[in-house]
Amino acid sequence: MQQEVSIVKRGFKCLRCQHEWVPFNINQEPSVCPSCKSPYWNVQRKRGFGRLDIKNFENKIINGDVLDILSKIPNDSVHLAITSPPYNVGKNYDSHNDKMNYQEYLDWLENVWLETQRVLVKGGRFCLNIAPTGIKDFVPIHHDFTNQLRRLGMKFRTEIIWYKQTMLKRTAWGSWKSPANPHIVPSWEYVLIFSKDGDKLEGNYKDADITAQEFKDFSDGFWKIQPERQRNGHPAPFPEDLIYRLVKFYSYKGNRVLDMFGGTGTVAAVSHKTGRNFIHIDVSKEYCETAKRRLEKIKIEMSQTKIN
Repeated sequence: MQQEVSIVKRGFKCLRCQHEWVPFNINQEPSVCPSCKSPYWNVQRKRGFGRLDIKNFENKIINGDVLDILSKIPNDSVHLAITSPPYNVGKNYDSHNDKMNYQEYLDWLENVWLETQRVLVKGGRFCLNIAPTGIKDFVPIHHDFTNQLRRLGMKFRTEIIWYKQTMLKRTAWGSWKSPANPHIVPSWEYVLIFSKDGDKLEGNYKDADITAQEFKDFSDGFWKIQPERQRNGHPAPFPEDLIYRLVKFYSYKGNRVLDMFGGTGTVAAVSHKTGRNFIHIDVSKEYCETAKRRLEKIKIEMSQTKIN
């Protein structure tokens, strides 16, 4: 893979203390900032260093660290980002610590949001699926993410209520039939919508492939969609219908769609089916292998459909 021609300056910069340095081995990723000892996710390659051509990422299932891979994607190259990050509630991911200190978790993701903002084109959208966590110890994580992204300069456009219809198995009532300490159990999740540097995403009207009925239905922000039942080894995969609506509503055919916590490949799969280009990143080798098999199966099915 060839580096972009426009390398500005070699080195690294700590996002926490702003220290800049050039290591002895420029190709070795630093584990900590040498000044404040901040961990690697607060360390970023200086703007312009190590960016690769977008074709190195387009329609690829990429296994690697999210910040390492994002740092190599060129500026202003992605039209739509859709993701759901690890919720930090102790889920069993095979290559990720899902039980960080909460501030450490927020700091890590703020740097992911910063890189996401950088790679989005003007008017590009970021669809962030998240839900408040805990019942007894309620954590308004959706508010914290919203505040982070607004501080970074992303425009908060709207929020979609994904009503999951999962109350039939409810067991956590709190104080049953009493106002002493009853529990509200969220039967929904949020999809928070942000845009970069303006409202309008430029594109060819002929490449807008959403139907009139879909546009009417999807513009109502209360989406009744059942959770995905086929998990393929992942604790919380997206249902395809959720991603289909976001892709069709917020992008044109031929656009690039990024999922930086790609899991088992739902965003990649739906993007491919709808004529978009995808960038899939995940730290789990197992999930990436599952995503590759899923994409190969879809490609075979689509080619057979064309023949018939």
